[in-house]
Amino acid sequence: MTTLRLFEYRCSPHGHRFEAPVLARTYGDLLVRSARPKSERVFRMDDPLGDELASMLAEVIQSEGLRLSEREQGQLFRVTLSVALDPDSDGSSSQVGKPPSCPICGSLDIEDWASIEPPIVSETELPLASHRDWDELEARSKWGRIRGVLAHVTGDGEK
Repeated sequence: MTTLRLFEYRCSPHGHRFEAPVLARTYGDLLVRSARPKSERVFRMDDPLGDELASMLAEVIQSEGLRLSEREQGQLFRVTLSVALDPDSDGSSSQVGKPPSCPICGSLDIEDWASIEPPIVSETELPLASHRDWDELEARSKWGRIRGVLAHVTGDGEK
């Protein structure tokens, strides 16, 4: 079970207000969304993919001589994890930490958001984020994807 808390969001282009969940009282779980409304899935850090990516990223960071803060390493992990996760059922990419899209107009631009008070918390069974495509890749392709993410995040590999 996953504990969710409702937040109220407002889209930027039209000011539509809508509610969407965020993870509450969790440690090690990450919320995954796509561009499709109500596409929430959860990635559990006890999934072996977490250790695999952390190890690969540590090796690449060291070999490239990068100096990244813990926060920057965490951001890099989330971006890399997003690349390793399977697309949503409609083919749109999965992203860790992505805000929800407006269910009224589909906008991905969120102007503001706030926790609903008093808190509305629920326990629900979210589907797990899958990574079957990643699992089927050969090591060389996995390393290529990770280096591609690193080049994109650091500005084509500039140190």
